[in-house]
Amino acid sequence: MQVLSLILMMLMTTKIFNGFKPLSLVISIFSIFVFVSCEDVIEVKLKNAKSLPVIEGKLYDTPFLPASVRISESTEYFGSFEYKAVSEASVVIKNQRGDTLSVLSENSEMPGTYFSNFFGYSDSTYLLCVKIGEKEYSALSKMEKILKIDSLTASPNPTFPYQPTGQFYLHCHTANPAGRADFMQFVLYINNQPSMSFYLYDDTFSDGKSLDFKYFNESLMPGDTAIVQLLTMDKQTYGYVTDLSSAAVDGVGGPPSTPYNPHTNFTGGALGYFGAFGVDAKMVIAPK
Repeated sequence: MQVLSLILMMLMTTKIFNGFKPLSLVISIFSIFVFVSCEDVIEVKLKNAKSLPVIEGKLYDTPFLPASVRISESTEYFGSFEYKAVSEASVVIKNQRGDTLSVLSENSEMPGTYFSNFFGYSDSTYLLCVKIGEKEYSALSKMEKILKIDSLTASPNPTFPYQPTGQFYLHCHTANPAGRADFMQFVLYINNQPSMSFYLYDDTFSDGKSLDFKYFNESLMPGDTAIVQLLTMDKQTYGYVTDLSSAAVDGVGGPPSTPYNPHTNFTGGALGYFGAFGVDAKMVIAPK
């Protein structure tokens, strides 16, 4: 207050402020002092949401890929990214009428992961039922008619600037029947190592047109082996996978379970998804 009184006296007596209105200036400076002196530290108490089950279920139309379900718990936003497996759950696949088709068993070496040799058929709908304690969760997914890969080729890299020479890039040629909505994912393996990229496509603007899918950001060296799996899925599953791909592009490290709440087809409040996939695959070896 002594400093404030001194400033007020100087303002009332000095000639520097000739032409100004001293009273207005005094009021302005006094307001600044009041604002500064009243500044408080505000503590925001953030509440983490309660932990929810995260269920990721996959069913295929081939006996070479077992049905699998992984169950974990969502983590707190400001908590650790430790994976929390959920064991001793009841996991069953049913048809639309509610008849049990397969019971999945937990793998003793992979807690929270459940498997069955059951496989589905295209143009059929399946129900995944999960019971954790006293709570039940369920999700429906339709196994759409399978899309086929016509051919998979490895071609020399084009002579674009900064493109390495002596390497090859992939072309995946796929038929696309007219009159239906198709949703697909191209899963790429190079020398048995999965690509970290998501390759998704829907035919909203190309219904009935053959697809030439190019992997311009993937390179093969002479002699490399590439395998492409074409996964056909329903619209709901496609929405979930699209959300996951966006999270990966955003660089969200996070826990092995769902990093933030994408679409889900589960009832009962669980996160995650259940997808029924049609599968086709092709392999190519880059020329030496």
